[in-house]
Amino acid sequence: MVRRTLLPLLLLLFIFIAGTGALAQSYVPGEVLVQLQPGTNASLFASLYGLTILDQSPYVPAYRMGVPPLVNINTLLGLLRLDPSVVAADPDLILNSAQTGVEQWTYVCDGGLTQYKNQKAVSLVDYGASALISTGAGVTVAVLDTGISCRPAFLAPQVISGWNFVNNNSDTDDRPYGIDSNGDGTADDAVGHGTMVAGTISRFAPQVWLMPVRVMDSDGTGILWNAIEGIYYANANGATVMNLSFGSDQSSAMLQQAINTAYANGVVIVASAGNGNTSASHYPADCQHVLAVAALKNNLAKANFSNYGSAIAVDTPGIGIVGPYWDGSWATWSGTSFAAPMVTAEAALLQSLRPGWSVDTVRQRILSTANSVNAQNPSYVNQLGAGIIDIYGALTD
Repeated sequence: MVRRTLLPLLLLLFIFIAGTGALAQSYVPGEVLVQLQPGTNASLFASLYGLTILDQSPYVPAYRMGVPPLVNINTLLGLLRLDPSVVAADPDLILNSAQTGVEQWTYVCDGGLTQYKNQKAVSLVDYGASALISTGAGVTVAVLDTGISCRPAFLAPQVISGWNFVNNNSDTDDRPYGIDSNGDGTADDAVGHGTMVAGTISRFAPQVWLMPVRVMDSDGTGILWNAIEGIYYANANGATVMNLSFGSDQSSAMLQQAINTAYANGVVIVASAGNGNTSASHYPADCQHVLAVAALKNNLAKANFSNYGSAIAVDTPGIGIVGPYWDGSWATWSGTSFAAPMVTAEAALLQSLRPGWSVDTVRQRILSTANSVNAQNPSYVNQLGAGIIDIYGALTD
């Protein structure tokens, strides 16, 4: 129960903002996200802080709340986090798919299927005879991204129903929307991103169920609220592996809370490390219980763009990955976005082969069978996690 009166709060909250600095560019103005303790009266809570409820999660007592004009968001969040009825409170961060500024797709005009099947990444992660051991059958993998197109005929049978949190409907198609949400003058920069991620998962786990959870628009931009809702949704609807190829340099207690819930319910969560060529924090890759994946070149040196550091769990190739494009053609794309789904597929293969294994056991098998790339990366020794994954080794050791 809220133990404050309205007047002292108003005196503290209604402060004119001289400038909010860098944070102003990284969150949705006029909104905060709040997760309340079970049993808290949300309407009363909101009224005491002068807030309005804009949206409510059907899965947890979490709310997207509108903030009155001229309220200092930082001051408000500081007060909310002190309230014993609050589990977590955050700004509604703006997220970007890891493709921004790095992953540029190109069409594959001829022999796309052959290139997809035989691309160098397949041998580098020692996929080998893994298809004879496990195909991922029976495992549901949630792809939190721009959606999944069913135009690639081979991919369509794996795609199950999901949800579009960007448009709040059941249309999870990955297609152009004519959106330039990042303001770079080009619309739909990330169209096909989710389909390529899903196609990469399918290459290594060809019988998993792929659940499209659309949390990013076709330009590669999303908001924290949709990502959090997407995690809870996928968890509630049977996904046991999640791929998160997006991120922010801002941490979020509510994002971590959603990940904690999924982890406690037996979900393996994999995220792209980010494409900033930095060891600075990148979320959700840096969140607890997440397998953060860095990208390598085909010679096992770190990809020039890939993040690195203590948060990295493992690595996979991330240069010129071949996969299905949204329109049914084939394309190549580079970035940690397409390194992560190889680990996602590995987790699904292990879950299918060993359905009784816990999340920690699956994670540990992925880590323990990876091969160090320190020798190929003298400038990044012990900053690329356990090394490049070994899918066949994980399934047979």
